[in-house]
Amino acid sequence: MSAGVPYIGSKISLITTSDMRYEGILCTLNREESTIAVQNVRSFGTEGRTEGARGQHEVPMSNEIYDFIVFRGKDLKDLTVLQELRESQPTRRLRLSTAGLHLARAT
Repeated sequence: MSAGVPYIGSKISLITTSDMRYEGILCTLNREESTIAVQNVRSFGTEGRTEGARGQHEVPMSNEIYDFIVFRGKDLKDLTVLQELRESQPTRRLRLSTAGLHLARAT
């Protein structure tokens, strides 16, 4: 785990504002630019979240694994830690601020 930055190296799941879900390993967090970088990323598509919403069409999951994707904080609506690097407690939900990224445990 990187000193001062929680959850680096942890497996995460995130949902974007376009209702796409991705899973991968949290690689970096840039608080100044409000971005997070995720490696070994897999897209699970919209998984039924777009049904009747904003005229969007369902996007299927992809079998492709992306080496690295950088997400902007303003484009994320949910982030969940599935497996922490040093702990074996799965599924911790994190609060996302629309103004930026705050990786703090939700209560």
